[in-house]
Amino acid sequence: MINNRNFTDKDIDTILKNMVILVDTREKANTHITEWLEYKNRCEWIKMKLNNGDYSCMLKAMPEFGITHDLYFHNEFSIERKNSLDEISQNFTKNRTRFEEELATKKGQMIIAIEDDWTNLFQGNYQSKYDRRSFIASIMAFWHRYDVPFVFLDKEEIPVFIYTHMRYFLREKLKS
Repeated sequence: MINNRNFTDKDIDTILKNMVILVDTREKANTHITEWLEYKNRCEWIKMKLNNGDYSCMLKAMPEFGITHDLYFHNEFSIERKNSLDEISQNFTKNRTRFEEELATKKGQMIIAIEDDWTNLFQGNYQSKYDRRSFIASIMAFWHRYDVPFVFLDKEEIPVFIYTHMRYFLREKLKS
């Protein structure tokens, strides 16, 4: 394991080069994310069934640092990606029970990342017939009820957000 180890900053930087992004096997239409990860060998990624979220991470074994086997963190931290306000609105309407159960039974920390912006939500600029005030109320209620932040990002920002969050999640684990 990595707990109770005193890694130097240089050790941590070296270990983080062995980070692998885990992509849920059910995640669709994400080539903008995987291509960004592959560009200039930023980060390796693999498909794997995840119980929580669409993205998580692992560290490959590095015996020279006492990491004797691959370490998976999908039960500690994940990011659930929604490709639009319309997709998340379906989670709050047609699939509300299943979505709420997923959040209630999640393991570890989770962030919901939506490829859209707050302005569109606040102004009702989306295809769904979901009432704007109810939509906002659902996001805020679920955020606080299940301690799951909802972030809004442009499509181009999502891969950077996923990569950076995973990297700093692991960085903090390595420092503790």
